[in-house]
Amino acid sequence: MRQMLRHRHKLVRFRTSVMNQLHALAMGQGLCRKKKLWAKAGRKELEGLVLDPWASLRRKELLQLLDQLDPWIAKLDEAVIQSAESRPPDDLNKDNSSSTVVKYVVVPSVQALNLIHKNKADEAITALEVGRKYELGQVNGYSTYWIIYVRGLAYLQLKDGPKAAAEFQKILDHRGLNPIHAIPPLAQLNLARAYVLQHDTAKARTAYQDFFALWKDADPDVPVLLAAKSE
Repeated sequence: MRQMLRHRHKLVRFRTSVMNQLHALAMGQGLCRKKKLWAKAGRKELEGLVLDPWASLRRKELLQLLDQLDPWIAKLDEAVIQSAESRPPDDLNKDNSSSTVVKYVVVPSVQALNLIHKNKADEAITALEVGRKYELGQVNGYSTYWIIYVRGLAYLQLKDGPKAAAEFQKILDHRGLNPIHAIPPLAQLNLARAYVLQHDTAKARTAYQDFFALWKDADPDVPVLLAAKSE
């Protein structure tokens, strides 16, 4: 798991470099949107800037890189979680006994995911309570949003649409904690599923469309994308 985390860290650093270059390009044209540059409206403004041929080519290549990196990092996130699930929580605690993040975020999240896989969503929600005070305290970390996201998954399993939607919306409302993390797009997808549970067709359709817009350049065989298209 450590090797995967190191590899993910390298990809995230590379993605940050790409984003910084795009931000500098936008600033050079008087477009200052900060983190909003990566929202749908900001991306549209960036793509619409009138540039000289070389700058236009550079923008195109950087945007293509950015669109490739997002699903790659998302795949690594899934692999890290699967690897963590295969190890007993006590092993994680033993290896990282002094780590607050592991003790109060990673271990409870892994325990909760295991309980969800056993259809014990109520117990999963209880297991996550120990990390509640840390759920919005991880800035730019690999485990940002884990507690909130897994709690949302538990509520989905319980068919509690309003509570699930509240958790996923909380992630989307705090994108600034880690604007390049892979979980916010997944939260967008699961927000759509939460609206389906509430029989709110209009909101569900909009949430699905927003998710597809975020992943429009992803590899077509990404499992989560295939699942979303079949819903």
